[in-house]
Amino acid sequence: MRMIVAACALVFAPLDLSCSDDAEKIKITVICNGAPFSGWYDADGNVEYFSDESQSGVIYSSTITLEDVEEVEVDITTGDEANSLTAKIYRDGEKVKSSNTYSTYGSVLYLNVTYTLGEEDSEDEE
Repeated sequence: MRMIVAACALVFAPLDLSCSDDAEKIKITVICNGAPFSGWYDADGNVEYFSDESQSGVIYSSTITLEDVEEVEVDITTGDEANSLTAKIYRDGEKVKSSNTYSTYGSVLYLNVTYTLGEEDSEDEE
């Protein structure tokens, strides 16, 4: 009987370990209407720089994917006059934070967003 219990423990032990190590995926999407942009993000103390990756007409965008991040701060500035600048943060496919700024006549726009793992975005709940 002890051999059966020991054999079962060996067979099922890896299953328990593999389920507990799932990484949280954080995705940052930045969209700008009217001008290219650049910025930086600080993910748990690691600072990286980025700029718009694609353009469709006057819409510029960039997507950044991170794993196992407790806190991320994103800082973005448009390089020219823009009409809107939006940053959205997703955790495992669900939007958890968003922020935007607009200009009626077009101006250089600035946006800063911070997300801490597990916080709820009260702006989206209203």
